[in-house]
Amino acid sequence: MTNNIVVSVIIPCRNEANTIASVLEDLTKQKFDAPFEVIVADGYSDDDTWDILRAHEQAGGYPY
Repeated sequence: MTNNIVVSVIIPCRNEANTIASVLEDLTKQKFDAPFEVIVADGYSDDDTWDILRAHEQAGGYPY
């Protein structure tokens, strides 16, 4: 991320494998012209949440 970040989007989650992909997809659809960062605060998920985050990152999404 750059030093010019204007907004930080913080996503607290725990075991959100069923919903995290749609949350990230909705963020990519936002019409916001300023730089922003996405921070995922995981509460020790033991489902596939992190696998989904990594797949999204590897597909060109936000780094987590």
